[in-house]
Amino acid sequence: MKKAQISLEFLLVLGFAIMLIFPATLLFMNFVSTSSNEITSIQVQNIGETFAKNSRAMYYYGDGAFIEITINFPAQIDGIEIQQNQLIIESTTNIGKSASYFNLQVEAYNNTFPQEDVSEGIKHFIIRNDNNTINISRIKK
Repeated sequence: MKKAQISLEFLLVLGFAIMLIFPATLLFMNFVSTSSNEITSIQVQNIGETFAKNSRAMYYYGDGAFIEITINFPAQIDGIEIQQNQLIIESTTNIGKSASYFNLQVEAYNNTFPQEDVSEGIKHFIIRNDNNTINISRIKK
């Protein structure tokens, strides 16, 4: 009888421990997923603001002004394009696909960057003022 009681108590303690560990694991996984989405969102925001801020600066410096910028792209960015003075960054998170829009506030050439220009890693870009129209292109080093 004593061995059966010990076995039953062991099973109850083990079951209780599993009941505590399972929800804690789910909460942790949810936290990691949410954090990953927030990090991607912040990185996209920083990239867009960097392009927009430097585009405005080069526009106001005048014709011929240029600056080289270095950007570290995360893996979640799917594409970047410029349409009607708007910078559009498309990205994918655990929630799904999204597009972030940044108003350059200056005239810019329409451009769609190839996938290799926005793939994960460090990339170099030049923002140039050509006849008071901003041209953004990648420098391949």
